[in-house]
Amino acid sequence: MSRWCRVERAFRELSEKESWIIVKSSANIELVHGVEASVGGGPPGEGQFTRAQDRDKLAPVLAQALRRKLYFLLRDQDFVSYRVLLNLQAVYLKGLRAEPCFEPVPDLGPEGIGNLEPNTAMKFLYQHGFARVRERDRAGWSPLHYAALRGDSSVIKALLMERADPNSTTKGDQPRVGMPPWTSAVAICLFYHHNDAARLLISAKANVNHTGDYVRPAMTCAADANNPEGIRILCEAGCRPDVRNLFGISAFESASACGSLAAIEELVGRGYKMDASDALYCAMLHRGGSAELVERLVALRADVNRSRSVWKHSTAFGVLALLKSFQHRYSKVSAATRTLHHAPKATPLMLAINSSQYAGAAALIAAGAKLDMRNLRGWTAADFAKGQSVPDFLLQAFEGSPEECERVAEVARGDYVEEVF
Repeated sequence: MSRWCRVERAFRELSEKESWIIVKSSANIELVHGVEASVGGGPPGEGQFTRAQDRDKLAPVLAQALRRKLYFLLRDQDFVSYRVLLNLQAVYLKGLRAEPCFEPVPDLGPEGIGNLEPNTAMKFLYQHGFARVRERDRAGWSPLHYAALRGDSSVIKALLMERADPNSTTKGDQPRVGMPPWTSAVAICLFYHHNDAARLLISAKANVNHTGDYVRPAMTCAADANNPEGIRILCEAGCRPDVRNLFGISAFESASACGSLAAIEELVGRGYKMDASDALYCAMLHRGGSAELVERLVALRADVNRSRSVWKHSTAFGVLALLKSFQHRYSKVSAATRTLHHAPKATPLMLAINSSQYAGAAALIAAGAKLDMRNLRGWTAADFAKGQSVPDFLLQAFEGSPEECERVAEVARGDYVEEVF
């Protein structure tokens, strides 16, 4: 994602009304709500700025936006969202020269509470409105999970010394950061590249093969976040890189779904069997299907025309697809219901068009994707383009002229050279 797209998205999320709209065409509009989008796109400060002074000017403005949003959340008594954003400040400000993270709640002061002098753990609990180390808020998160979100090893160490459980998992989902129930503190650390904090938890006997975090295992979080160092940390601690989540998605497939190329290379190098065709399907099902990723998976012998059964590896995903398909036909229609309604027997190209991953679609066509195949609903790739503002190079391919798709794929991969005579 470009630097200014990251900036725009971050400020949208930090506004009083944080939802935003993607207009794909006159008939295709999506409402997006939550904080995870900024995390997935990357912090604004890590974008490539043409002028260094732009990054310096951005730092105080973004810091002020964070302060303002924290006050909004306190005013509205949305304490769960407040705790999340309080600990995401360092993530938002990564790559910027900004002031230390802001804490709106006044400090304990030197007297502490009662006769106890304030320490790191006590200050953290006080700032977050917790009375005990093992207490949970209404979202099912404990102080240790919020500390993992922040990634401050000194805070985590202090909480562990107060007998916080390194193997505790969240009891509820947190849509603002895309974390489902039963997520471990190690997984949260690795998702935000807090690798030193993850090492600390592992040294405190956190189980990297925890059976309770099967919805989004630690290995999946590291893969999603494009965190190859995190993958190495887990493997060194005895975690298998081919672990699958509740829905039968492997870490390799999940990395592909997120376009996490560095994580893909780390997983491939581990020597375990990886199904590149399934990974390509997952990439297009989600939003990871760049032309570069298509090229890499094809090099790993992915079949660009192979579908994947929604029942493969997991009954849970099959049931989810059935429920979303029913919802799409008889109830509320959304991007998720549309995707899962059409997923059975869909090819990667169909999924790429459906999710508006047009450069990836061009790369698939250039790699030999067939245009006449149909999914279970009888749709071809061209049917998914109806109602969308599809680029001309794809329309030309649907009419039998794939040459422009081949050129676009080369440009997207960065190996296009125009000859001038």
